[in-house]
Amino acid sequence: MYKANNIIEMFQRFIEHTPIVPIEILEELYIRILEPLKRINLTEKEYVLLKTLIYCYNALTDLSEYARSILQKQADKYSQLLLRYLQLEHGEIKGAQKYAEVISLMGTFFAIAEKHRQVFLLQRLTRECIRKEIYMNQRPKLVEEIMHLK
Repeated sequence: MYKANNIIEMFQRFIEHTPIVPIEILEELYIRILEPLKRINLTEKEYVLLKTLIYCYNALTDLSEYARSILQKQADKYSQLLLRYLQLEHGEIKGAQKYAEVISLMGTFFAIAEKHRQVFLLQRLTRECIRKEIYMNQRPKLVEEIMHLK
């Protein structure tokens, strides 16, 4: 994982190139994501297993039933692996508790991924508007609409 200083530097560079996105949104996307990871003291092995579970997410609309079943089998396999690993490391009950904490991070990551998509869309639309010289008239409405700031 990146060191905190590197992440903050990357965040500052990103802000310089993204003046249209409110700072609160950028902080949520690039800084606050680290808070849950620190809070539950996620190890590198646990992080890798969590990422594997995220990659096995099977609720995507473009997947066939066959692909969904393959991903579900893999998700079940890695979910059990994570649970067993945590129970070996922390004991049966504490391991199960940490498992619940780690799994709850998936929802956080999916929410942040959605915000990333929104920021990307906002940037793309802004660039198009600038090219068409209508940016100044449309920006406030776009920001409110895309970022759900109403």
